[in-house]
Amino acid sequence: MSNDIIVSSEDKMMSMIEKIALDPNSNTEKIQQIIDMQAQIFDKNAQIEYNKSMVQCQQKMPKVVSNRVNKQTSSTYSTLSNVLETTKPVYSKYGFSLSFGNKKSEKTDHICITCEVMHKGGHTKYSEVDWPIDNKGIAGKTNKTLIHGMASTNSYAQRYLTCMIFNIAIDDHDNDGNGSESPKLTESQICDLHALIIEVGADESKFCKYMNVDCLGDILNDNYKRAVQVVESKR
Repeated sequence: MSNDIIVSSEDKMMSMIEKIALDPNSNTEKIQQIIDMQAQIFDKNAQIEYNKSMVQCQQKMPKVVSNRVNKQTSSTYSTLSNVLETTKPVYSKYGFSLSFGNKKSEKTDHICITCEVMHKGGHTKYSEVDWPIDNKGIAGKTNKTLIHGMASTNSYAQRYLTCMIFNIAIDDHDNDGNGSESPKLTESQICDLHALIIEVGADESKFCKYMNVDCLGDILNDNYKRAVQVVESKR
């Protein structure tokens, strides 16, 4: 839908509101009904523009290449700065911008990361995810201050949400080049599995114990499908 058509429709609606307002037989209720109708039309047009741009944006979005190695989990991952450097020029071109924030989570030792996906046409979508504060190592011992843990969680959640919103693939190109016959999960698989565990309300520590591993990063790639099935069974 072109901007000329939208402006034309808005002009006609404003003209209608003006005529009704000048009509001595009109009342406030009628005027409010017309204003509400105009707001609904605007919201619908903005949603159409948003969806159209999102389709075009995702078609042009490149893969994000992993640029770091997590030695604890023997997996590769992409930093937040690398994700933004790769994706922001594309989603900005199609009129999108992201605004991240956080709020208190109802879950213990978690923070809720929020994201508003705004489009130049006026439509906004809101997402939020509860994330455990990243201040403990694989063995469960505290390895960061609470402030550093929250900062790490924010960074982790922002890159995950960015990839989720624009359906971005992470290219885990060589899995640290370890050449093993059965490598461990990639960073993107760990992210997806972690998010699924949160979604179904499962206990991550009990799940890892069931899978006979110390953490999600120790799960072998060959066991990924089985791991997903085990978590899904908790729904």
